[in-house]
Amino acid sequence: MASRERSSSLHVTTDLALFRYFSEAFAESTISAERGTICRMLAELAQDLATFFEAEGRVNGPRPMPSPYSARPRRFLIVEDDATSSTLLAALLAAFGTCTVVGDGREGLIEFLLALESGEMYDALFVDIMMPLTDGRKLLRLIRRAEQERGIGGLDGVKVLMTTSLQDPASVVGSFADGCEGYLVKPVSLPKLTELLEKFGLADSDS
Repeated sequence: MASRERSSSLHVTTDLALFRYFSEAFAESTISAERGTICRMLAELAQDLATFFEAEGRVNGPRPMPSPYSARPRRFLIVEDDATSSTLLAALLAAFGTCTVVGDGREGLIEFLLALESGEMYDALFVDIMMPLTDGRKLLRLIRRAEQERGIGGLDGVKVLMTTSLQDPASVVGSFADGCEGYLVKPVSLPKLTELLEKFGLADSDS
């Protein structure tokens, strides 16, 4: 996999000390008028994660999540063109596994196909609905077509979870028709993310 890593990919690891550091740093940064809102959001998320780890007894950071399919850690692919949204989601997902982040639908399709051919599949994809080049719904249809061509279908397909800031029920309904399993409204919160991951067996039931 190392040979296919691209500069646009972000492999995320984390520990409690890191989140405490960012919580303090972002809280202090709220003096900037331009970045105040974003900094406050990041500080709140960092604090949520710190509280989450402490409640779970993870003083040295998150433990690997056991997989019903293999012993490897969970692997998540985030397809998102907005850097702030992808960074926040990756930070939250770091409690459950490792993340790769790409910036548009075309890169997302390439990354998915490489994983499919290598046999090192992602456990779930988080796909933004609105993106340049190839939007989220088109990417979703291409993913399902690629799986179908390889005889993969039903529960064997990769879990695709759409992310959106749109207040547009038609887009959400259309995404389900295209083959997604769920969706999250941005900005994503840790409780909502955990609930969705638990639904698909991608997080501890008591997390």
